[in-house]
Amino acid sequence: MTAPRKVPLSAVLLYLLKVQFLTLTPHPTLHHVEANTVTLTPPNTNHISITRIYVPPRSDNLLFTLDLETILQINSNCVIFGDFNATPNSWNCSNNSTRGIQLKNFANTTNLEIAFPNTPTRYGYNSSNTLDFALISNFNFPYNIEFISELSSDHSPVMLSFTLTSTIHKHNPRSITTCWSAFSSKLKNQIHLFDFSKINSPQSLEKN
Repeated sequence: MTAPRKVPLSAVLLYLLKVQFLTLTPHPTLHHVEANTVTLTPPNTNHISITRIYVPPRSDNLLFTLDLETILQINSNCVIFGDFNATPNSWNCSNNSTRGIQLKNFANTTNLEIAFPNTPTRYGYNSSNTLDFALISNFNFPYNIEFISELSSDHSPVMLSFTLTSTIHKHNPRSITTCWSAFSSKLKNQIHLFDFSKINSPQSLEKN
């Protein structure tokens, strides 16, 4: 969950409820964004990195994606969630900013899904924009992202919730990924070495 910007950044927390398999994950120095990453290590599925991010308004509008690349290198199965201060029309923003266009192009190039609430997260003078959203990579679990009304602030929090109990399969013609946990399970349950015990020559191999 992201919080209004009036809350100090150090007090912005990433809430992960009912998760037992969680570790704090260090990453290389970031130059244009502020971020913290944790990794979920649930059984029978690939590890998932969750990053809380804040892109300050003063950050370079083009170079900030270099830090996003650094975060993505931690784990290709990840969610990057927070305040990007990026405003393209694609996600309920009133104008196309340079940073917003750069982020959209970066997401398209790296095959990232952008999840955003249906309601703008910040209201200014004669403007409304969605600054808080998530970049999602290889995350095959059901999720929901919603705006939370916060009348005391012009920048309202956003909640991203998901469950790891069941997977969903997304068709993406641009992406080819391997689920190693499923591959290992297939090897363990469907391939038995004793089935090949009688293979002791090239001829017997052809017969089997």
